[in-house]
Amino acid sequence: RHNFGIKGDGLDFKELREYTLDSDVRFIDWKISAKFQKPFIKEYQSDTSFTIYFVLALDKTIEFEDKKEMMFEAFSLLAYSSLKDEDRISVLLFDDEKRAFYPPSTQEELLLDFGKLFEAFQTEVKRVNFNELFKHLHFKTPAIVVIFADFLAKVDLSKLNPENEYIFIGINKDVEFDLSEYQSHTILNLDRQVVVEELSKRMIDSYNKKVAQLHEELKEQCKKMQIRYINLTDKSSIFQKLLLGLSDV
Repeated sequence: RHNFGIKGDGLDFKELREYTLDSDVRFIDWKISAKFQKPFIKEYQSDTSFTIYFVLALDKTIEFEDKKEMMFEAFSLLAYSSLKDEDRISVLLFDDEKRAFYPPSTQEELLLDFGKLFEAFQTEVKRVNFNELFKHLHFKTPAIVVIFADFLAKVDLSKLNPENEYIFIGINKDVEFDLSEYQSHTILNLDRQVVVEELSKRMIDSYNKKVAQLHEELKEQCKKMQIRYINLTDKSSIFQKLLLGLSDV
């Protein structure tokens, strides 16, 4: 069972019963035992189902090559696996604001409904507003939150709700980290505001350096905050990378 590395014992109170020789002394209820003049213990049962919040955060660059397909395929694999493990799943679609939200459910119909919405959804937002997104990640109880995004922008993870547990799934293409082979192609620039058709070596070097810096900063923040970060760059290896990245969770 994956359980996404959830922290804690995952125990729910079941009943109060008299102490027996095979009982765990850690669960003795001293107040009740004193009242009845004989030992009682609290019995617990394991709560092995979780609520997992999936966040698909996208901007205009999701249209680059097959990134949108990659994002949905990665999400579908993890969401379907969660449902098979009898977990509850919730889905949030976000760009610079909340575009759709599906409350926690154990029904596969949620995936079908969201799939239709996601396929039709188009955004004109040039950058995901992560600061605004993080405001939506406060729940009644601590949660597991899986965020899908390309993360090719400055992200301040200190604004995350620290009560949750996070997994980041980066959706990128290799060329987005190195434009050396893309000099004559049409792409969005780093600010995602203009289209550049011919790239000079100086522009390419500046872009590559900036993206590498952003990527390293994100990885360092994730390391400090114990956030698992898996970067997907090839549709053909999504399953293998997710399996490897979550194998020890």
